[in-house]
Amino acid sequence: MDNSDYIKHPDYMDRFTGIESDKYSEYLLSYKASFKDAAGVKYDGNHFKVPAATKGTFEITIVNEGKAMASGELLSLFLYNGSLAHEMQKDNSEGKDYVTIETDAKCKLELFEKVPGFSKLCRILIKSGKFKKGNTITLRIGDMRSGSTGSNTYWTAGESYLFLEAGTPGNMLPVHGVPFVFEVTAREDGRFIRVLGPTVAGKGEPQRIHIGIYDNCGNLMEHFNGNVVLEGKELQISGGHGILDGVIFNKTGVHRLEARFDGAEDIFKSNPISVEDEPKHYIYWGDLHAHGWGDSTMHLMHVSNKKTAPLERHLQARDIGRLDFSAPGPMAYPRVDRRKIWDEYKDACRKTHEDGKYIPFLSYEAHPVPEGDRNVFFKSIDESMPPDFRIPMSELEETYGLRNDVFLEVHIGGRIPRWGDYKPVRERMLEAVSAFGNAEWLLQEALDKGYKPAVCGSSDLHYGLMGGPRTIEESRGRFGKYLNKRDSAFGTGPVTAVKADELTRDSIWEAFEKRHTYATTDRRIYLNLDVNGAGYGETINESDKYKVSIDVRGTDDLYRIDLVSGKYIVRTFRPEKMDFRKDFILDASEVTGSFIYLKLQQKDSAFAICTPVYIERENPAWNSGDVYAYDREEAAKHKAALVRYIRTEEDITKFSQIEPIGIVDEKITRCALFHALFGEREVSIRWYYEYEIPRFRIDWGRTNTGIQNDEMIYKI
Repeated sequence: MDNSDYIKHPDYMDRFTGIESDKYSEYLLSYKASFKDAAGVKYDGNHFKVPAATKGTFEITIVNEGKAMASGELLSLFLYNGSLAHEMQKDNSEGKDYVTIETDAKCKLELFEKVPGFSKLCRILIKSGKFKKGNTITLRIGDMRSGSTGSNTYWTAGESYLFLEAGTPGNMLPVHGVPFVFEVTAREDGRFIRVLGPTVAGKGEPQRIHIGIYDNCGNLMEHFNGNVVLEGKELQISGGHGILDGVIFNKTGVHRLEARFDGAEDIFKSNPISVEDEPKHYIYWGDLHAHGWGDSTMHLMHVSNKKTAPLERHLQARDIGRLDFSAPGPMAYPRVDRRKIWDEYKDACRKTHEDGKYIPFLSYEAHPVPEGDRNVFFKSIDESMPPDFRIPMSELEETYGLRNDVFLEVHIGGRIPRWGDYKPVRERMLEAVSAFGNAEWLLQEALDKGYKPAVCGSSDLHYGLMGGPRTIEESRGRFGKYLNKRDSAFGTGPVTAVKADELTRDSIWEAFEKRHTYATTDRRIYLNLDVNGAGYGETINESDKYKVSIDVRGTDDLYRIDLVSGKYIVRTFRPEKMDFRKDFILDASEVTGSFIYLKLQQKDSAFAICTPVYIERENPAWNSGDVYAYDREEAAKHKAALVRYIRTEEDITKFSQIEPIGIVDEKITRCALFHALFGEREVSIRWYYEYEIPRFRIDWGRTNTGIQNDEMIYKI
């Protein structure tokens, strides 16, 4: 389908503007867009492509080809399936995303860079005079001519579509013509090889090994065609990824396959693959909260295209992300085409379901206001179309809350659960790891209120590909309430592990119900916790002694492993190696809370946490501890740039005691870690200095546990 087919599609304009597709503005306007990077390279054309994370300026030129526009009339630019700016602004000429407007017409223009609705870029008011035939208006986003740091390109979910509306307030109509299309592609630098195999495999059983080539933005390098050396053998990789089918391991033990680019020395290791004679159970991986086509609010997945179509999402999960199960679905169910969207997701599930290979689930995101969002996923792929996503929590619970073939997953990306306003009868699954951060605090709060959920890790994917590696993404962080701009979120990454007997729908669902789950920030870490013969998610009787077994196999050296009971850490281990196993005894006096769970942190900052074993306890608080980092002197070299960023983009008076901690190599990219005070509260700051415009992420607290206060929980 080419660009013109989109605009001519009979349902297209209905879906976006709510008007009939044959009604257009009476004004004849043409428009074009381009992007010029910091080196002066210009990208333009009807469908141009720009590498991700490229610093530069977007330029949009509008030409009047017909009747004059007079005082009081409006032009609106809007965008679907992408972002041109983190947040446009016209007041700080040195800041990011500084926008300017120029015209050769004898008229005065007023630029509104913030217009209700996620899709709108800006609105231009003709305040006086006329915008006549032959006149032009030029809009620059990230205009660096006055010292601005510019703008940068973001991930996109396929192509992005730029439209123009014109008219008067209350009567804005689309300008007739083909939408302008641009696309963000993978960078040429920062190549990273990800090798994924099964976490548990039977000796002599054929296995699939997946190889993906990524840039440092987590984009699959689809243009890559070349050789990769895996375990000493050359493999031809086409399109940035490949699958080795029928690989057999003839030796038991823990294997980590090694890969490198042909002719290069850097080694990339696979996840740990535990080969056993007769596995007692298997570990399967999935993402239970991700999105594709069907979005009526953020307009980031508003078009079913080569990246966001339901079938494409499942194929990405299965073939690129090597997920064993996943549940991509619409984020904010549109009122238009709801049946069509739901049927397409059902059809995608039917086409991709295959026992032993991949299990797809139906899902959608519900937005009860103000009680907190839930991601809803179903066991059956024949589920009837859900109700409106805005129904109140009481109605949502009445519809699905007590059904055992449905999970209402508590998530932290949008509205956090307000259990003080409405407390459901049960909360069976909770995101302890998300693209928006780690949420051990939310698990603790749920346990305080008597819930016993299974934990999961979910990407809340909007941009990017299903199952992609965790990487930093601007525009969706959680600190927009406290900063002038949002900080950065992780665009992809978090995953859920389930312990199950086999890869079938019934077996995976049974594992969900038994709470045999743990979550990681994206690394396929093996984690097992056993207390008095019971695994994570199970319940044991109170005892005088608790025999605890911990077994962890990491993807990097394990920095610390904490055993948490109630509100306290009861044991901490610092393995400084990739594999760790420990058996020990806890006295009943040490266990006075109602649960025990395990969490860990690797040297590369990867985090994992399991569903609790339910018992009781008390000791250091669960949210105390420290963060692995090293080379404070190297981090200190980046302090001046960080302070300059805060002074330019934020309010420097809010920050104090900025202390360099070290450099953290997160594999995809590196950052300088700092601790600071934000007002009177401790925060950690990650400064991703490798990008042309460094990226800034801030978390409450000094540790990696996602500390959050009551104000943030209930008011964000």
